[in-house]
Amino acid sequence: MALAVILTRAGLGLDPKALKRMSCVVIRLAFIPCTVEALTCMVTSHLILKLDWIWGLMLGYVSLDLDIGSLLC
Repeated sequence: MALAVILTRAGLGLDPKALKRMSCVVIRLAFIPCTVEALTCMVTSHLILKLDWIWGLMLGYVSLDLDIGSLLC
C-alpha cells in the first residue's frame, strides 16, 4: 500500500507539458531498457535452458512484469 502511495504522489508531481516536450526521450527511457532485458533473457534462456527463441522472448517479457524470485520458486 505504501508503494502505491509513493508512486501515485511521484506521478502527480510530473509536469505534463515537460513530458510532452521531451516525448522522444520519455519513449526511449520506457522501451529500451525493457527490450534489452527481454532480449537478454531470450538469449540466456536459449543457451542455458535450450528454449526456442520465441519462448525465451516470451519469458523475457513475462519476467518484466513478475518478480524474478517468484519465477525461480
